[in-house]
Amino acid sequence: EGWHADPYIAREFHGVWGDFDVKLTIDKDYVVGGTGYLKEETKAKKGKKTLHYVAPKVHDFTWAADPDFQHDSIQVPNGPVLNFYYKKDLDQTYLENWKKLQPKTVELMQFFSENVGQYPYDQYSVIQGGDGGMEYAMCTLITGKRKFGSLLGVTAHELAHTWFQFLLASNEAKHEWLDEGFTSYISELAVNHLREKKYDNPLASSYRDYIKLANSDIEQPMTTHADRYALNRAYSRAAYNKGAVFLAQLGYVIGEDNLKKTIKKYFDDFSFKHPKPLDIIRTAERITDFELDWYLIDFAQTT
Repeated sequence: EGWHADPYIAREFHGVWGDFDVKLTIDKDYVVGGTGYLKEETKAKKGKKTLHYVAPKVHDFTWAADPDFQHDSIQVPNGPVLNFYYKKDLDQTYLENWKKLQPKTVELMQFFSENVGQYPYDQYSVIQGGDGGMEYAMCTLITGKRKFGSLLGVTAHELAHTWFQFLLASNEAKHEWLDEGFTSYISELAVNHLREKKYDNPLASSYRDYIKLANSDIEQPMTTHADRYALNRAYSRAAYNKGAVFLAQLGYVIGEDNLKKTIKKYFDDFSFKHPKPLDIIRTAERITDFELDWYLIDFAQTT
């Protein structure tokens, strides 16, 4: 569709893949984590060290550094190494939460790889930082002072963005629900998978918030550009909640087993590409032999 020169103004973005080769010179006491693979670390000279990273086929390169980072790592069986960077001076409760998070993140990685598609990189890092939770290539930044349920939920969501954005790279500015909504859908299923006492409907909160939106006078169709919603609430409920309900209701229309097949086929056909809304519908049509254009038009293009 040509160039997309929309500036990033805090909602959504669109990117292509590149191979990053980065040398970072920094004070020797800093612990660094982020995108890519550390190839070499030079010995400190005059209090500085140089770290050489490479990151193949990613949208962006992100790094975080702190002299007080604790760095833990854990291996996913038949999968990547997971890295965790969090500040040593956190209160004991928060330190324990970051320790508890680690084996759960292994299970999250396994759930997404099994239910969407195989994670293609060799590492993923969960890093304390930022101002909430934000996805990046091979890593996420998450604020550290959270109750365990919140820490796990945000990690699930940001990790799921690896699939619905960094591999299935829809144009978020134009189709924000294709990444935020699908990410919300699969991450809620993943968190429910980890619960001892499972919810009957793990997407109930997405339904509630979408229904509130549908009954309000602020709803705009999901064809609205992400930067042009009149209200933040209208944007977030369309992108996150209605987008999640889009997949859940598609499962109602075509059957849950067919939805699972559709999601995997969508990943197989469009990973490392830039899918559009019609692509998920056409994939579902190929799986089922149903005609589904009505669903995309009525649910996603109107209110």
